[in-house]
Amino acid sequence: MSSVKTNYALNLVNTLSGMLFPLLVFPYVSRVMLADGMGLVNFYSSIIQYVVMLSALGIPLYAVREIAKARDNVSKLNKVSLEILLLYAMLTVVGYLIIFILCLTVDKIQENLTLFLILSANVFFTAIGCEWFYQGIENFKYITIRGLIVKIVAVLFLFMFVHDRSDLLLYGTYTVIGSVGGNLFNFFKLKQYVDIHKVKLETLHPFRHLKPVLRIFILNVVISIYMQLDVVMLGFMRDASSVGYFSASLKVCTLLMGIVTTLVSSLIPRMSNLVETGQKERFDDLAQKTVDFVFIICTPIVFFLILEASCIVNILCGTSFDPAIRTLQLLAPQMLVISLAYVLGSQILLPQGGEKIFIWAALGGAIISLLLNILLIPQYAQDGAAISTVIAQITVLVGLMIMGRKYLPIKYYSKHYLICILSSIVMFVVNRFIQMNFNNVILKFSIDCILALLTYVACLLVFHDTFFMYHFNEFKLKIRTKVRRS
Repeated sequence: MSSVKTNYALNLVNTLSGMLFPLLVFPYVSRVMLADGMGLVNFYSSIIQYVVMLSALGIPLYAVREIAKARDNVSKLNKVSLEILLLYAMLTVVGYLIIFILCLTVDKIQENLTLFLILSANVFFTAIGCEWFYQGIENFKYITIRGLIVKIVAVLFLFMFVHDRSDLLLYGTYTVIGSVGGNLFNFFKLKQYVDIHKVKLETLHPFRHLKPVLRIFILNVVISIYMQLDVVMLGFMRDASSVGYFSASLKVCTLLMGIVTTLVSSLIPRMSNLVETGQKERFDDLAQKTVDFVFIICTPIVFFLILEASCIVNILCGTSFDPAIRTLQLLAPQMLVISLAYVLGSQILLPQGGEKIFIWAALGGAIISLLLNILLIPQYAQDGAAISTVIAQITVLVGLMIMGRKYLPIKYYSKHYLICILSSIVMFVVNRFIQMNFNNVILKFSIDCILALLTYVACLLVFHDTFFMYHFNEFKLKIRTKVRRS
């Protein structure tokens, strides 16, 4: 079994590649597809994601936990894996029945039916992907290598075949390849780990997983309301351009949040295993370290996004996306809020069986999101959706902290958090007043990034942040050891 650091490093490589490739192609796509083209694909993709969620119920998250518990018992691992696959297959058939009904009844879908059907391939590829299995056994090396290969193929496909707005269908195909294309490899590789011949058919009971899966499903439904509903409501209540502006801003935040969610997703199987084996002290220590890590990474990013929103949007999307600048500034706080909520909910509560707490907290956020979207989107379009998104996420975080306090071994009142906030404020002020005037926006942004990083790290050193100093000294020790050995 790999170490936590190894798993995180591998998962981080996978996530960073997932950030790097979209960053490389996003300026090209935004200029070729324009806001309405991107908005249409994102609008249809959001609808498809609801079908994916329905056909998956709560299987992916539930399965990671169950595979992590069974991975040391080959017989149990075979049985659980096949039961989950059978359940998933039956639910996928239901998913495609829903897609068929949508195609016949929804006018906005019929306007570009071919694009919608291309994007619906996500349902099939997600079902056969078995990503949950490889996460459960902590085979992050395979996930990383496969992810890199698929991303390279997808990018090559994009630049070879997508050249203007008329290539919308090919752009839709690219999004499918880039997001779930690698799942085909997952399915065929599964036979190396799961031997179907060693499991008797009469011993399989796939529906025994239905009840716990439904609890996760309810959680996914309410989470998706405040995570996906804003895009869908923008598409119906405004237009494709508003969706495009909002999606561009949201993509920036999502890419950056990948750094944090990578750590959490790589820790979920480990945390589940610690709960299963009764190692409470290690569980609590790992939980606290993760929250400290989230705070020290996300806090400066929030301030930096607010300050550099104009540069980021202009570099990635061009001046035609200027309306997205304020939207990105409004969405910036979600970097910290949603990352903390993800840690408290997915990493700490779910391994302990705290689905109900997560569900009630997410339900509160979903209700707030729905009401605020109805009130704000008609007048403020993408900015209104951004405001409702952040407020909904704050609602979820506060709900988790209050209702889950018995299960959350987290010290919320810490000098570490205060130092992170103060250091971020100093960084913001320094960057705000030391503005470099360059004609090249990329050069200006690069210098601003370096200045912000140096200022933030200097403040952490001056304020002697214990979390930072511990890892900084550990890093220096490793360097010295390597130098001595060489």
